[in-house]
Amino acid sequence: MDTLPQIQFHQGVNTVSARELHAALEVQTDFTDWCKRMFEYGFTKDQDYSLLKIGERKAHNKIDYLLTIDTAKEIAMLQRTTVGKQVRNHFIEAEKGYKQLAWSITNAQQKALTNQKEGYELLQELERLKQENADVFKRMAAIKRRLKSLQNETFRQLGLFDSHSSQVVGQ
Repeated sequence: MDTLPQIQFHQGVNTVSARELHAALEVQTDFTDWCKRMFEYGFTKDQDYSLLKIGERKAHNKIDYLLTIDTAKEIAMLQRTTVGKQVRNHFIEAEKGYKQLAWSITNAQQKALTNQKEGYELLQELERLKQENADVFKRMAAIKRRLKSLQNETFRQLGLFDSHSSQVVGQ
């Protein structure tokens, strides 16, 4: 086995080129005949594999198939060779890596979402406190005005208030 097939992300799915898999598995059968034989195992077009035109060869189109990872693993197993087992293990290890990456991203996104939610809740609390304090400051100002009014009334009752200057006598 010279090279392992490359996993490609195509239309939201991890795929493998059937031509690359054919080469990696060191299959002696012609590619087209091999694909027909493999697809007879019950693989479904546009679910397990899709047709890909990759160029023209004389009067015919040169084609490839994009296989899902599960399909590629199953085809590798069907070969019943050491190379087939190595290729299948390659796909299994790649899937583990993708799952770990997806979990890491999901975990990081979850943490970011939690932080964003907590930040939003803190902003809401700040706004609530601001509103509560606005009412407190209004009440404090009203209390100060009432205290001043009571003080002036007290001074007036005691005759210590000059009504012309609106000031306490002696100050």
